[in-house]
Amino acid sequence: MRAGAEVYPPEEDQELDRVEAPWRATKKLAAVVVRGRSMEPEFHDGDIIFYEEPNSYDPEKLVGRTVVVRTEDGRTYVKRLLRGSKPGLWDLESHAAPPVHDVRIVWVAPIRYIERAEP
Repeated sequence: MRAGAEVYPPEEDQELDRVEAPWRATKKLAAVVVRGRSMEPEFHDGDIIFYEEPNSYDPEKLVGRTVVVRTEDGRTYVKRLLRGSKPGLWDLESHAAPPVHDVRIVWVAPIRYIERAEP
C-alpha cells in the first residue's frame, strides 16, 4: 500500500500475508503496510498500520484523524478525514499527495496501533 495512494485489496484467490498483532490488541484487527513517503512524518515506508475491522463508526467522531476509509466507489485509503463541501461528503487528505474531495464513504475505521519499520 502506498500511504498517499489507494489501498488495493487482494484478489479473491490470493493468499494474504499475516503479521502478529500487537500484544495489547483486544479486538479483531486488520493491517496494511506503508510503501512510499507521502504520509511522512506520520508514517514511514515499511510501517505496519493496524486498524479495527470496520463496524459502524460515525465518521463525524473521526473528523481530523488519520483513518482507514472505504469510499462508495470501492477505493480504500489511509488518509486524514475532513468534512466535504456538503453533508454526507468527505475530503480525504494526505501529507504529500493531492487530496480527494467530496467523496461518499461506506465505512471508516480508526487506526489502533502502528508498528514502526526498522530505520
